[in-house]
Formats: sequence, structure tokens, C-alpha cells
Amino acid sequence: MPTSISCDVVVIGAGAVGTSVARGVAERGGDAMLLEAASIGNGSTAKAAGMFRSQFSTPETAHLAVRSVPVFEALEREIGIGLHQPGYLLLGSDDYREKLEQAADNAERFDTPVTRYEGQECRNRLPTLCDDAVSFGTEVTTDGYADPYLFATAQAQAAREAGATIHTNTPVTDFLISDGSIEAVTAGDLCIRPQTVVNAAGVWAPRICSLAGVSLPISPIRTFAVTSPVSLDDSPMVLSLDHNVYYREEPGGGSLIGGPISGQTADPDAYDGSVSLDILLELGERVARVDSRFVDMEIERSWAGLKAATPDGMPIIGAHTAVPNLITAAGFNGHGFMLSPGVGEAVSALALGESPFVSLSPFSPARFADRDSQNQHTRIGLS
Repeated sequence: MPTSISCDVVVIGAGAVGTSVARGVAERGGDAMLLEAASIGNGSTAKAAGMFRSQFSTPETAHLAVRSVPVFEALEREIGIGLHQPGYLLLGSDDYREKLEQAADNAERFDTPVTRYEGQECRNRLPTLCDDAVSFGTEVTTDGYADPYLFATAQAQAAREAGATIHTNTPVTDFLISDGSIEAVTAGDLCIRPQTVVNAAGVWAPRICSLAGVSLPISPIRTFAVTSPVSLDDSPMVLSLDHNVYYREEPGGGSLIGGPISGQTADPDAYDGSVSLDILLELGERVARVDSRFVDMEIERSWAGLKAATPDGMPIIGAHTAVPNLITAAGFNGHGFMLSPGVGEAVSALALGESPFVSLSPFSPARFADRDSQNQHTRIGLS
């Protein structure tokens, strides 16, 4: 017979987002229980590039991002999460100028300095830039990258120290619904009676919502990354909006290149983690159109991960109208790691009935109630 226990908040999923929410709940004095079907940081977090930036197309997302940077820096000082801050340079043609300007403005609203580059200034900043169409760039010098697995385990450790209970290898299999709310959660041999449930299960989030009879418009989209011996010589991280590709230095030398390939959906329980020759060639061609150092580059390693894509490229964060004590924090479109500390702070407040530091209304699941949610967002965006 399942062991019956009670808590304030059950958090489902121990990736970067779930561990951050559990830490936030516990540090606010709430009784948090974190449930993970496998191990901490084992899902999409384990395959993430670990990059973070402060520039986003909406003020609310930018606020989450800017709020996250001090947490990365603090964890590096306290524990060590492989933090490097070479800066992040976003590049685009005239087609993307307005979006880049908006994203820069949003970062600056929260006291984050942004450097803007026009035309030749982009080439002065990045002498190996070979995309003649680039006409505008923006850079935040404190942006960087860290090890997503080390981050998730550090957040889990902080959550435990604050009083959270963590159960790994404990998949959630059922909800007991009573009067439109989740009364109990079944996971392994546990029957948990929470006040609130936070669904932070990433690409598995729709499956969790389905247990409550709620539909969630998230699709698992394959993303791809390779490493190369090409040295970047302390260059900033780079995102090309025109070519849908990003790259950064690797801590031990060489570089990492990545991006999504449109249309590559997958079953999160049975997807192919390998990368085909066609995709390797496409990634290589994309990055070589941006930076001449990657022309005829060698490839050392390659892998595929999954991002939880939504129709509009925006995260889904908030309570569900039909089941008001179910909060989803998923659908980050590849930005979950970089936003996770801010999301953890905001969602933990929401879960305990407090006011988050940022308005979460633009991310509400209710926005999909009256629109077509079939087409998923597959580009690297600024949302």
C-alpha cells in the first residue's frame, strides 16, 4: 500500500527548472517535495549547451534572464559549476534589426549594459565574421555558459539543505482529482497530498498534464550540437539569427556549435541521440557562413538533445484554469537552463500564494485556449 504523506508543493522533474523551483519553495519556508523519474539533471538538461543570455524579445523573459545571472555567479563561487563569461554576441541582417534592438532595450530595462554594433563594427568585434548580410549586432559581456548538470545538482543540493525532500527514480503515474483540483499524486510507492503541483517535466510535461485531463501544446524538437578543435581565442559566444546557429568556446579548448533542424520531432522516451551525416553537413555549412574559422572544420563529437517547443516560442508558466492547483513551468524552447534560476524564484512564489517579482501573465497556459497550437517553434529565437 502506498505511503501517504503531505506537503505544500510537489515539483515534478529534477532538471534545471525543477531543482530551481524546489530550492525556491524550500528557501521560502515551504515544504517541498521534488519527484524525478530518473536521476537529477538526466533529461534535456544533460544535453544542453549551457549558454545563458540577457537579451529577449519580451521584458518579462528578459527580467527572468537578468535575475538568473547572479545565481550562476554565486553557485560558481560557492560550489563551482564550470562558469565562463566571455559575453554573447547576437548578429543579424536588416531583417532582424528591430528584434535585436527590442531585445537589447529589454535587457537595459533591468540595468544590464548592452553594446550595439553597426555594420563594420560587427566585423571589428569579430574579425573572422564572413556573413556579408550582417548589419547589426548586440552584446552583453557578462553573459556566458556553465555546466548544466553541475548546475542542476548544485540547485538540488541547495534545495535539500533548505529542507526539500528529493525522490529520484520515482516517476509520477497518477493524479487523484477532486472538485477540479489535484488531491493526491501517485509516484512509485508514495501517495502525496500537496497543496500545489508544479509540472517542470520539460518535454515530458504534456504527459504529466494529461494525468489531470489538461492538454499542453508542447512538442519535443530535436536539437543538435557538435564539437570541433577550432579555437575561438577568447571570442564571445555568437548567435546568428539569419543562419539559426550558435557557437561558443569549449573550456578545454576547441568549440561547440549547435542549433535545431526544422521538422525534427521525436519521442522523448525513444529518440535517436545520434546525428546523421546530412545534419552534420548542414550545421557545418551554417556556421561556416557566419565565421571563416569554421570553413572545412573537423568534427570531434556530436549529439542530439530535445527542446520543448511551443507554438509561439514563449514558455508556458502558470496555473491551469481547469485545475488551478496545477502550475506548469515548461516549454522553454531551448532556454530552460538560462532562465531557470529566475523561473525558480518566480514559480516558487506563485506556488506558495505569494506575488512573483515578475508578471507571468504573458506565459499563461490560457493563451492557447482559442488558437491553433499545431505549428511548433523550431528556430532559435529571442522569445
